[in-house]
Amino acid sequence: MTPSFPAPSLSKIRRPVCKKASTMLRGDSICKQLQSSSFGMFHAAVFDIRSYLPMVEFKLPTVIAIGGVSAGKSSLLENITKCPVFPRNSALCTKMPVRLGLNQVAKESDSSVAIDWRGNSVSLKSKDDILQAVADIMNSVDGIVTDELTVTICQVDVPTIELIDLPGLQTFPEEQQRCTQALASKYLNKPDTLVLCVVDATIPSLDSSTALGMVRAANKLPNTILALTKSDLVRSEIQITESIFDRVLGTSPEHQHLAGLAGCVAVANRNHTDHLTLVGADVEEQCCFKAMLGDPAPLYASAEVQRQLRDNMTIKRLILKLDSLFHDFIVVRWKPAALAFLAPLKEQAQDEIQRLGPSVEALTKDGVIDTILTKVDYDLLCKALQSTTIQITKASQLCTLASHLTYHPWGTLAWAEAMTKVEQKVTKAVKAALAGDKYDRPVLDAFNAVFEKSTLTPLKLKRFGSLKALLLSELLPARVAEAKEEAERAILDMLQKAMLQLNVDCAPGTAIFQLLDVGIRGCIIKHMIAQIKNRPMSLPETFQLVEDDKVRKKRGRLTDKLNQVVSATDKIAHIEEAISVGSDTDFNPDSPLAQDIPDCSDFEQHYQQTAAASATEEPTAAAAAAAASMADELQMHAVPEQSVHSFHHSGEPITPSASSHSTPVPISVAAQVTDAGGVAPHAASDPSSPPATAVSAPPAVAVAEEEGPISNIACSMAQLGSVHFGPPASAAGMEAETETVPLSPSVPVAPSIAESFVEVEAESGTD
Repeated sequence: MTPSFPAPSLSKIRRPVCKKASTMLRGDSICKQLQSSSFGMFHAAVFDIRSYLPMVEFKLPTVIAIGGVSAGKSSLLENITKCPVFPRNSALCTKMPVRLGLNQVAKESDSSVAIDWRGNSVSLKSKDDILQAVADIMNSVDGIVTDELTVTICQVDVPTIELIDLPGLQTFPEEQQRCTQALASKYLNKPDTLVLCVVDATIPSLDSSTALGMVRAANKLPNTILALTKSDLVRSEIQITESIFDRVLGTSPEHQHLAGLAGCVAVANRNHTDHLTLVGADVEEQCCFKAMLGDPAPLYASAEVQRQLRDNMTIKRLILKLDSLFHDFIVVRWKPAALAFLAPLKEQAQDEIQRLGPSVEALTKDGVIDTILTKVDYDLLCKALQSTTIQITKASQLCTLASHLTYHPWGTLAWAEAMTKVEQKVTKAVKAALAGDKYDRPVLDAFNAVFEKSTLTPLKLKRFGSLKALLLSELLPARVAEAKEEAERAILDMLQKAMLQLNVDCAPGTAIFQLLDVGIRGCIIKHMIAQIKNRPMSLPETFQLVEDDKVRKKRGRLTDKLNQVVSATDKIAHIEEAISVGSDTDFNPDSPLAQDIPDCSDFEQHYQQTAAASATEEPTAAAAAAAASMADELQMHAVPEQSVHSFHHSGEPITPSASSHSTPVPISVAAQVTDAGGVAPHAASDPSSPPATAVSAPPAVAVAEEEGPISNIACSMAQLGSVHFGPPASAAGMEAETETVPLSPSVPVAPSIAESFVEVEAESGTD
């Protein structure tokens, strides 16, 4: 039976030292970058029509991190995602493949956090509980296991992406070597995989990297980014040049075996002892690399080389390169697939709209009426009218009356009275026949057939229900009434002529009355057709030609769908232009994301207070010991002493002694360094003021215990040339003092600590 693991006790989870809100998924991350690049453009383009597309087929390639033991894979992945879910430790930590799956959901209520391990799933209440839960599972197994541990975070504001942290490659014991390399080879050879090859920057030669060798063997170099971790531990200028500059520029001899590599980026992740947040670690990293680039050798001093170096340093640049690989994948795989799905959708929408008929905006009322009149089947209407018209002679007993005429001599009174009765009977029969609505029905049926059968015609008249109602209830009955009035007048005139013919013939017969009967029917049909077909028919000025609600709503939906498909097609067709440089700026300490980073103004104020106090008090042995201890804690670990620009008031640059070639420089002592390398009291800003006594200042930074140490930030700021010697009277005094220091023309002005953050922010708008 597969062993299960208990749900981690939430009460035992170690909380971050900082008591602020969770910083999970905050700061520069691949999630944030994807939303602003071609991935975000693609999803924005298809958002409204995603229900028509098989979105499950549009999946980003999986990112795997491969490297040696303690190379910094877990730290790198947590920095890329800003998801601290990978345990970090100096000892062996990642014992199985850890898959982090970020899934975008439609609603906030669908958000969830879960861990799956060996067929068992545990739901967590908070993302902050993941790290401890993963650590508990890691500690529950011995050695390397091949079972995959999956962490799934479902959230509205994340892209759907998967990243895998693999156990570090080991060289011994032999069993562990085979196991870790087999695991790495398994994931390397999976399709649709991007590789982060993690190598310690301090490694003497990349040729000795097992991870790089496996990447080459798997032909994955074009899909691989080489991440040089622990770059802040590279100390001497020669090491910085060879281990970082040449490697990220691709000019190192080691690159002759790495042709086609997607990129090489130097990074400085936080280590397992750091209590800084991931956002704070980004600030420290940027300060570290800025100091590293501050005073380069002439070969690397040109603006173009400096730009190339900056483009291949910091986690932000690595995220941009990773996004560039995603972009290429989207262009090559997603774009043609999406266009293939969208093309039939566009045709389908166009066909459905066409089947609804032309839009109302493309029609006129007179044009529609003319079309209706041409679509009426008048032959069928004539037959219907002919069958409807009664035989007038039969209805008026005309034949019987005509026979009575034979009994009366022509020209007698009796004969005249008989003729009058014939005329009266015929007139009464005609008016009675035309008074009813039996002639309306054939006309209305003929026009109703035009609307009902219009689904087979381009105009699709059936959708105009209001027009049909107006015709059948008002316009056509009025036309029929006019036709009947004209027919009645014509029939009576015809009757008068027939009676006159009887008088002339003197001997009437049934033939005359039969002709009269035929003439009456023809007269009715003639005037009906003339009124309907030949006379123009106009709609009222106030009448609006509109489609039925059902058709109008359907047209609106189809038109929206067509517009969305056309817009998505256009955007995806030009998605190559969507590659984003991202948030290509330095970190802004004033942003809300930096709220857990100690404020530089607080640091400056505390520095002034402690320095002022030290100027009036005699140093004690305890104070000296504390200062020495803090100096050890705050020593610079990333840049040699000579790269830190410090000056005295004479304006001459400091010449380091031969013994201090690679010695880290403490920055917590208020002192003035002489040309000889000694320490002298710092001169006051006012030339008339007495010199201050040389003492060891208290720690330069004081923050709450919950905030964690700030030593690395302080060191990084020192690397920027921001070391201030002596206690200025105020912040304004510090700035004025910096401005008045005479410097050598060949050396840049060293900014103050407060100005260093301002520089970072200002540079973010131009970098």
